[in-house]
Amino acid sequence: SAVYIDHGLRDTTDDYKIVEFSKNRFPDIKFRMNKVEVRKFSIENKLSIEEAARVLRYEVLGSICKENGEMLIATGHHKDDFAETVLMHFLEGSGPSGLAGIRLNYNNIIRPLLFFRKNKKYSTFDKRGGSGCHSKSETKQP
Repeated sequence: SAVYIDHGLRDTTDDYKIVEFSKNRFPDIKFRMNKVEVRKFSIENKLSIEEAARVLRYEVLGSICKENGEMLIATGHHKDDFAETVLMHFLEGSGPSGLAGIRLNYNNIIRPLLFFRKNKKYSTFDKRGGSGCHSKSETKQP
């Protein structure tokens, strides 16, 4: 299964087009789209937007895994996400465990792209004959 989660934080019109494109390009893969209300959850639970999004995202992914009898969740986190996480934790005054950044694997979550920079991830895909489209938020240059 492949899952797209709309966090309700930005215009996702292009993202929904990407999901439709992917469904047509890879008909053997079951695609699911879920929407979560991050702002509301953040306020109700006194969490930052980032933390609320993370909690909701993994709740959705975990329930889909359980529902389908799947064992692993593979995310698209990349090296740029790792660096951003370490910096964010540092600025928040995190201790050593927070400064370790995103784990390569944790419980049933794996992150196979963690060693690739975002731009390398896309260029490798393109070199291998991939043709696709990307969310505007994913193609912004740092």
